[in-house]
Amino acid sequence: MKKNFYTAMFLVSFNLAFSQVGINTSNPKASLDINAKTTDGSQPEGIIAPRLTGDQIKAGDTSYGTDQKGALIYATSAVTVSSTKTANITAEGYYFFDGNIWQKVGSNALITAANGLSLNGTQAELGGSLNRNTSILQGNFPLTFTTSATNGFSVNNTTLSVDGANNRVGIGTTTPSVPLEINNGTTAGALKITDGTQGLGKVLTSDPAGVATWSNTVVTAFANAWTPASGTLVNPFTGPAGGPYNTGLSVIIPAKGWYFFRCGIAINSECNDYFFYINGIGDVWRSYCGSNTAAFMFPRDQNRVLYFANPGTYTVVAGKTNLVVPTTFNGGNPTFYLDFVKFQN
Repeated sequence: MKKNFYTAMFLVSFNLAFSQVGINTSNPKASLDINAKTTDGSQPEGIIAPRLTGDQIKAGDTSYGTDQKGALIYATSAVTVSSTKTANITAEGYYFFDGNIWQKVGSNALITAANGLSLNGTQAELGGSLNRNTSILQGNFPLTFTTSATNGFSVNNTTLSVDGANNRVGIGTTTPSVPLEINNGTTAGALKITDGTQGLGKVLTSDPAGVATWSNTVVTAFANAWTPASGTLVNPFTGPAGGPYNTGLSVIIPAKGWYFFRCGIAINSECNDYFFYINGIGDVWRSYCGSNTAAFMFPRDQNRVLYFANPGTYTVVAGKTNLVVPTTFNGGNPTFYLDFVKFQN
């Protein structure tokens, strides 16, 4: 006992003038300054707080009040049946007393900072209210939100709603039914697109890549806007009745809308119905039988109006109603032509 006492006296240094205590140091820098005795790992160093089970800590509930605020204990096990003060002792670890209850060190202690940021143990969490303007400088780093909820991200609920479960966005609704839904109730004017092409009475159209722009509802430039068919005409009517037969022709439709077609061709043949058409769209030219004898048949109903829902290149094919092969193809007058013009979207 005497030896231990002298060892302790040797290791502990007191600075009575400043009320400081040093262990393994003669020059304490704080109220209690503990230096490691060894630095080579030959023996354990550190401070061991009192070690108690959760139930033993609970047994001392009446002993802990505001005077014990800041007390540190190491719980070797969770409390079996918790009390108000020991409700957080759910696992082994360090706990400190905050004057009311025991808090787990570095885990359950919730520290709420300003401007919507909380520090819960070692985790920073967003939440709460912003109290000043906030900017985030991303640089070249993306900011990504991942959600599988139907209203996983929203602004004022319906102002903007992102449906992560179905990959949809709603404006004015939290239940969008398509990739982008704008619900303005009964108020007109839910969508506004300004790109310099807008104007009174214009409609929104797209190019082949789906890029939208405003265009006039009616195109009035008939006289100088005719576009000829592409390709070189071949005689398609040498086979049996039916079709489709190759004509060597196609038309390039630049945008959806209504198009006016005109065609001129003459055939010397016995009775037959000859026609050019675009599959799924309609006839662009047709000649009807007028006689059972061989004669020139000129096109009737040669002017056609067709609607195209999508731009693209459309093949012109041919057909006929019986086995007669024309003796003269594209003979007489007029010579062949097939052209078209758009007149309405």
